[in-house]
Amino acid sequence: MWAYMEDHLRNKDRLMKEWEALCSYTAEPSAVSIAQSDANAKKNRCAQSAPYDHSSVKLKAEVNPSRSDYINAIIEHDPRMPAYIATQGPLSHTISDFWQDQFEFALMAVAEEVNAILKALPQ
Repeated sequence: MWAYMEDHLRNKDRLMKEWEALCSYTAEPSAVSIAQSDANAKKNRCAQSAPYDHSSVKLKAEVNPSRSDYINAIIEHDPRMPAYIATQGPLSHTISDFWQDQFEFALMAVAEEVNAILKALPQ
C-alpha cells in the first residue's frame, strides 16, 4: 500500500492515466446464448445461473461422450493462466463433463460449496 502511494507521489501522471483507463472501460458483453441453446440448456442445473459466452469453459468435444464442448462453468478472464474455474455441481448426466473439465484443465483442488445452497433451493 505504501509503495503504491509513494509511486503516485513520484509519478504525477499515474493518477490521470488510471482515471482515463477507468473512464474508457467498457463492460464485457453479457450474452449467455451458448448456455441457453437447446443442446446445452439441459446441462444447466439452474437456468438462472448460466455462464457468459466470453468466459465459458470449452471442453474438447472430440473426447466428450456427448460430442459437446459445453459445461456450465466459467474460467477466470485469461484462459492461458487460469486461477480458478467455477462450475455447478454435476447432474447425473453431466458427471463425465465435470471430470473431463477437471482433467483437461489439470485442476489441483475441487471445493464443494453447493450443498448448503442446493438444500435451500426448491427441488
